[in-house]
Amino acid sequence: GDVMPSVGIVGWSSPTGLGSMNFDIAKHGTSRPLGRWVQKWLIPRHPVCGANPVEIDGLECRTIRDVNDPSQNQWLVDSMDAILFVEQPYMRSWGFLAQYRRNGGKVICIPMHEWFHHDLLWLDEVDAIVAVNRTCLNWANEVAATRMRKTPWKDRIWHLQWGVDCAKFRPRQIEKANTFLFCNGYGGVHGRKGLEAVVEVAKACPEVQFILRTQKRVDVNLQNVEMIVGGCADNRDLYSRGDVLLAPSKFEGLGLHTLEAAACGMPAIVTNGGPMNEGPCAWLVDAKPSKTRIGLRDLDQWSVDIPAFVELVRSIHETDVSHHSKDVREAAETWTVQHAINEIGLAIGSMVAGAS
Repeated sequence: GDVMPSVGIVGWSSPTGLGSMNFDIAKHGTSRPLGRWVQKWLIPRHPVCGANPVEIDGLECRTIRDVNDPSQNQWLVDSMDAILFVEQPYMRSWGFLAQYRRNGGKVICIPMHEWFHHDLLWLDEVDAIVAVNRTCLNWANEVAATRMRKTPWKDRIWHLQWGVDCAKFRPRQIEKANTFLFCNGYGGVHGRKGLEAVVEVAKACPEVQFILRTQKRVDVNLQNVEMIVGGCADNRDLYSRGDVLLAPSKFEGLGLHTLEAAACGMPAIVTNGGPMNEGPCAWLVDAKPSKTRIGLRDLDQWSVDIPAFVELVRSIHETDVSHHSKDVREAAETWTVQHAINEIGLAIGSMVAGAS
């Protein structure tokens, strides 16, 4: 039968991005028929948002300043069958992970593929990889096949499609494409969110209204662009205005904003390159790949075709998009994060049972 593991997670609690993924794991780490399996959350300080405490029934939670504090790391793993993290383990002592594994504990990583490369030392101490899209799955398989270090997770790469909590993101029926929304965040490494492409489109389409949401002010001064500067306490607020999301990302680990927009009933124009084109969207814009250096890895980045992007926005502007609004919400409902997290719990349970 299914085994309920006890799992601790480590990672930020910021309201967007990786923090929102961690929150979903903590909130929905209750699998049928297992019950609550995520039992602890160790929250290090985010460089901007700090370490925000979280209250979830049945979950022990600690916020810390120093993620390398041995006593806090020990608290996380005490009585836990496994620890789980998104993108990176935060703690810099790989010896701690090695000791935990020698004592029978399991370590699971949900990588973002752009930061995932052969030479990460902590990958020596990972037992399973969760690939949240096909792009990450293909890269994880390549790393596993060619890595020149020990790779305990080589035969344990779990593929599932991440999603969003559709009960949280209430849809609104969008009828007409009057205003186009772009969420820049902090812009990302190498400007990966695609701000430059959006600015070119805005310049070429002065008759179109744009909303630019950005966590830090950027040098954009166009009469048809309304800039909203600053973070938001709730990621739902990002999509409260606008009719069509512009998502011309050069690369993404997941592309959570397109999933969240779809759950809100907001159709998106998305870069036609992986993994951006794997999620629910209404329109794809042509793009060409080139190589860029991220950390120790050469990564495909996709540059959208600006004339094609401009033409697509003009063709959509002031048209009826109600059917797209309905379609993307329905697609989001088939990609729920609850299902993904349930599958992770079952997989960890089977791994723990097999090791006992």
